[in-house]
Amino acid sequence: DAEPLGWRTPGSEASSVRGPLGFVRERPAAPHAFLALPVHLTTVASLPDRWLLAQALAGDEPIAWAAIVRRGFGEASEAMLAAAISTDEADRLTLVADRRAARGGAVGRLLLLLGADPSPRVRTRALSALAASGNPALIDAAWRLAVRDPDPRVAAIAEEIQRR
Repeated sequence: DAEPLGWRTPGSEASSVRGPLGFVRERPAAPHAFLALPVHLTTVASLPDRWLLAQALAGDEPIAWAAIVRRGFGEASEAMLAAAISTDEADRLTLVADRRAARGGAVGRLLLLLGADPSPRVRTRALSALAASGNPALIDAAWRLAVRDPDPRVAAIAEEIQRR
């Protein structure tokens, strides 16, 4: 994950990566930056999940697709990924409602992402779904997010998890 992004040397081969739905995305070789990054972000490991998801969904960015697969989003459909980063709160709430029976994998990873959503309503529902998942790792992650949340409704989920 520590490789620098966005540069190819002249004469390098085209790259390809298998997308989350199993299809191969290819990008021709070019001796220029091919993934526009903020100046202060220079490695895959330092990029936020939401930014990588947006880059992957916006076009054929092999490094972004590879990174989101490595981060546990690989089994999610493009529709689920798009809903997770949608600017419409209703899309994010629908994703949570449709995936309440999370047991891990990509669905759990999406719920964790939504557990840090800007909207307290989305955070509350995502963390409640994780708390009810039955997966100890997801429950622990939900508690860690909820216990530090500034919204009292979200923070109450941490207390609920501890009572179980």
